[in-house]
Amino acid sequence: MSKLIGVILAGGKSKRMGVDKSTMAFREKEMIAYSIDALKKYTDTIYISSNNEEHQQWGYPVLEDAIKNIGPLSGIYSALIKTQSSIIVLPCDSPFVESKFIQFLIQEMDSANEVFVPSVTGKLEPLFAIYKPSIIPIIKQQIEKKDYKVSQLFSQCKTKVIPIDSVFSAQNFVNINSPKDKKDYE
Repeated sequence: MSKLIGVILAGGKSKRMGVDKSTMAFREKEMIAYSIDALKKYTDTIYISSNNEEHQQWGYPVLEDAIKNIGPLSGIYSALIKTQSSIIVLPCDSPFVESKFIQFLIQEMDSANEVFVPSVTGKLEPLFAIYKPSIIPIIKQQIEKKDYKVSQLFSQCKTKVIPIDSVFSAQNFVNINSPKDKKDYE
């Protein structure tokens, strides 16, 4: 097992869906279960980043955001502060994430970089990435500037962009954000 800690980002408000996406049934199980299953093969420790105590039902510790209402950047920041370890993050609403993608991403880690982010058809996927705790001060500065985009970190950190078009399908990164998305993919 890796010393890497898994973090599932489940703190969103699910505005477009209208219900908590993480607990919504999709195909044969609840949405968050896909991310849990992908991560648990490669880490002994998983946290759920959420401000909803109901997420404790999954049997994993729930990490509240250190700074509320600023999106996934706070979930990443809070997890890095709490664990002081490298983390691999996944969103709670991506049922097609493959566990072999997790293995691939872990194999791409090196000591020269702080962030490991996949690129799919030229688009960065910051919610399917690995972050090292050395970036905590950079995230803190970014939050102080009220810049909450996770992708803004990449130019400030030692970032390894990993093109994966020839290795994984773009479907691996599909988010189910609306009732239409759910219907289209079920």
